[in-house]
Amino acid sequence: MKKLIKYLTAAVLLLASVTSLWFLLSNLSAIGPALYLLLVITIVLLALSVGLLSPKFYTNLAAALSTVAGSRKKTILLCSLIVLLGLLLRFSFYVHFDGYRPISDPETFYGAAQSIANGHGLKGNFLTAFFPYLAAYDSSLGLVMKLMGNPWLSVIVLNSFFDLLAAAVVYLFVRRLTGPKSVAPLAAFALWVLSPFGILFSVQALPIIIVNFFVILVLYLGYLLCEGIKIRNTKRAIGLSVALGLAVGIANCFRPTFTVFIVVLLAYLAFLVVTHLGQAKELAVLAVAGLVIVSGIFLGIQKLNVVLVSHETGFQAPSNSGGLSVYLGANWESNGRWNAADGQRTLYLSKIYGDNYEAIQNQLTKDGIDRYKSYGIGGTLSLFVRKLNEFSTTQNFMYNANDSIVNYTQSKIAKLYNVYILLFIYGLFAVCALYLYGQAQRAVRGLGLTNPIILLVALTMLGFFLSDMFVEAASRYAQIMYPLFIVVAALFVQQKSESRQTSGTLPVPRRSPRTLKQ
Repeated sequence: MKKLIKYLTAAVLLLASVTSLWFLLSNLSAIGPALYLLLVITIVLLALSVGLLSPKFYTNLAAALSTVAGSRKKTILLCSLIVLLGLLLRFSFYVHFDGYRPISDPETFYGAAQSIANGHGLKGNFLTAFFPYLAAYDSSLGLVMKLMGNPWLSVIVLNSFFDLLAAAVVYLFVRRLTGPKSVAPLAAFALWVLSPFGILFSVQALPIIIVNFFVILVLYLGYLLCEGIKIRNTKRAIGLSVALGLAVGIANCFRPTFTVFIVVLLAYLAFLVVTHLGQAKELAVLAVAGLVIVSGIFLGIQKLNVVLVSHETGFQAPSNSGGLSVYLGANWESNGRWNAADGQRTLYLSKIYGDNYEAIQNQLTKDGIDRYKSYGIGGTLSLFVRKLNEFSTTQNFMYNANDSIVNYTQSKIAKLYNVYILLFIYGLFAVCALYLYGQAQRAVRGLGLTNPIILLVALTMLGFFLSDMFVEAASRYAQIMYPLFIVVAALFVQQKSESRQTSGTLPVPRRSPRTLKQ
């Protein structure tokens, strides 16, 4: 009788989850808080029904993955299958749909890249001169277009290459954090390659994929640098400082937000010095030396980028390229989004300052700060809340895909990706929230963090979040957070795997994480 009740309950839950999913598919055009709540309910119903039908499902899945992680051949095979699936999903857009006609920002990148591929370069391109961080992706995509000859295929090839490269970096990073026998690196690799954002942005002319590659690379190098400083290995610290400076400097040429990481690194190194008082003097010397090297290389690359862009465009590029973004982000009426009035303000300033783009960007920065000052703390916080609403409801997560990919709009694949994205977002958010909450509880109880690197990840999250709050609100800008979420989700997987091993449900021997040799 008990089994009958269990199976009937599971059947009802499964039917309810399918009905809920069908309702979501039928109402994708009205995405909002109500549908988000329904999505969470759907995930819970599915999880409960699977748990009732197969109580050992999740334990057996973890055991199977642990077996794979313990075998090099099985790991390579599984990763190869994941990569193959990821590539098939990305290139299916090129095969299945009729073409690519980008609009808005993707059109800007796409057109400039075609100009470079055709041998015309960026001469006279005042927009790239005004925003010098556009040039890096323009040039990269233009070079691939010149080699391949097919513009849209070039977009997919370039972005997919960097996405798979980033997946390899996140695998190595998480493997170093959790150990060679852990399932966490495989989880991180799969989450990266099969991320719906990675798939959709790989087929669009936007630098998001390359920026995310640099996010995970910078975080990995930052971790290695901090470990090198912690064990007082001078040669390793200097070498990694140079590598990190190059990575952060080049990354900032694709999106001018990586200054945040240098500030985060400063805070984390200060934390290391304070928590290792017995070695404080030696650590402080290495930390200061590392920061000087990283900052010096970073600033040098920024100067070089301005010089190169100025030379290629024929206009003097500004060293401050974020003024308009700050000004737009402070607009109360448009909730920090692009609007025609602010665009007119830029045109007005160009009549006053002419081609002096530095002066225009500086004035826009000042105007944006003045706007925030006029709102006060309460008003600014209220604007942040409205921006978060813009990120989560008003804007389509599949930015420009519906308009740019011919016959994609309202297709079954488009609806599928909408649901896939929502499931991915809330699944990832839920896992990360659980893990970070658990770490916070440990800190409050004085038990310490499971892995101190989580503090570096959390500080980077906070830095990027605050950066996004003060600039133009666009849903695609939030993508810079997902590499960090994937790392946290992988650590959550490791934690659950370890708890099962401790309880005896998994017979897989635990290995200690790899550490840097002194």
